[in-house]
Amino acid sequence: MRLRRPTLAGLVGLAALGMTVSMAPASMAARPAEDTAMTTITFRVSNCEGCTIQGQRATEYAASDVYDGPAAKVTKGVATMSVPTAKTAGMIFLLTPPAAMGGFDAQPMIAFQYDREAVGLPVTAVKARNAKRARPCWAGTNEAAALLRVRVRWTPLVGTTEGTRGRVPIAWVTPSQAAPLPSMSVHFRQWPKGNGVLATQDYVVCKV
Repeated sequence: MRLRRPTLAGLVGLAALGMTVSMAPASMAARPAEDTAMTTITFRVSNCEGCTIQGQRATEYAASDVYDGPAAKVTKGVATMSVPTAKTAGMIFLLTPPAAMGGFDAQPMIAFQYDREAVGLPVTAVKARNAKRARPCWAGTNEAAALLRVRVRWTPLVGTTEGTRGRVPIAWVTPSQAAPLPSMSVHFRQWPKGNGVLATQDYVVCKV
């Protein structure tokens, strides 16, 4: 999945909303080379059956400097993917719903930390909806396997009603994880039902 460059209309739309996804080796000799070591990430996801998760890591705001990981579909509450271990630090996870999001002109992401919440604390839906800022970047892992628990809630777009097409996901990891900058606004005065939604129109370069 390639994020497209934001259109002028899209930027204006977001601006109006206030918006600025190892098993230890037995010995050193057995350790795989850093560029070949892989990590299997298992996502246990609530309330997002059929959604697609894709990891992405950008070192610059250019397509040539972006790693697009494999896409994993949530089936029976679980999605699994394998990515290079060295690329997990500074990785974001794009979350795409199975149904169209109406006129929402941005890509939802999974939040790893709201309002600098302490690592290890559970994150409730109330916390997600009332947060001011969120961080989409994962600090990563050196392990061969990782488990991330993701909760999802849904909010309607402006002009739609609950239960209709055009819903946008609010998605976050719980418990809260270590997450490097950037920190992005998830509080919108002109779209209060969208509070907690973390989304982007461009690549996210994490400060790792």
